Amino acid sequence: MERRKDRVKEIKMKEMEQRNRLAKEYDKFISDYQHKVEIASAIDEINPKEGEYILDAGCGTGRITYRLVEAGCNVVGVDFSKESLKVCRQRCSALNKGNLHLIIADVCNLPLKDCSFDKCISTEVFEQIPTEEERLKMLHELHRVLKPGGKLILTTYNYSLRKIIGRKRETFSGELYFYRYDYFKLKHTISTVFDGKIKIIGILNLIHWLPVNMLNKFEKFLIPIDKFIEKTPFSYLLAHLLSVKCEKIRANCENNGDFNGDKNTKEKQIGEETER
Repeated sequence: MERRKDRVKEIKMKEMEQRNRLAKEYDKFISDYQHKVEIASAIDEINPKEGEYILDAGCGTGRITYRLVEAGCNVVGVDFSKESLKVCRQRCSALNKGNLHLIIADVCNLPLKDCSFDKCISTEVFEQIPTEEERLKMLHELHRVLKPGGKLILTTYNYSLRKIIGRKRETFSGELYFYRYDYFKLKHTISTVFDGKIKIIGILNLIHWLPVNMLNKFEKFLIPIDKFIEKTPFSYLLAHLLSVKCEKIRANCENNGDFNGDKNTKEKQIGEETER
């Protein structure tokens, strides 16, 4: 047991070090096509409303955070990479709004009180949490901090046909760990924590099958095709990401209030807010 805990800690530390090292370059690794399709899908699903309290769990450099702040939401961004949070704050500072809190913390151990958020979003984080036990801890934490009726939007790597052929469900890329869920396994895992209706779609259906330069060049024609495939069962075999939308039904809330800076952190502060 101790050896496994040490291994989990080691994997997380190596990822944090790499995220810190590459924070300023991270966005360059994402194609324009992926950025447009992924961000549009995430924002459509979470449907941010002005004044809502939204947690961006594993916000990284703030690709999603920016859009939430822009929409007038009260946003808390959590990530364990301090350098990524610096990039996130710099990105969002252009909006000149005071509705953003950034906290250094592990998404599996959130320094936030119960029932503080209307919605939560976590994009491309879940697949990098080592072990099913740790991934369940993350889900329980997100469930805990959501208000009753609160919505979770979560994207994670898909065990697509391409990965099935290569038998690449669990892999390492350099220092980074990745786990890929298929539709059925992901739905089962989510349903162990969230008891509301669960909706899963496949997004970025063409990214594994066409060259990036072609996707970028012909995005005007290919994005509608990608969106059409989302609505079909074929997306579960073709998509790069699976996107989950679910709701918190049951609740045991002592706090039952909005996030309010330090007032809504746990007594034992695990993270720290980044320098403003």
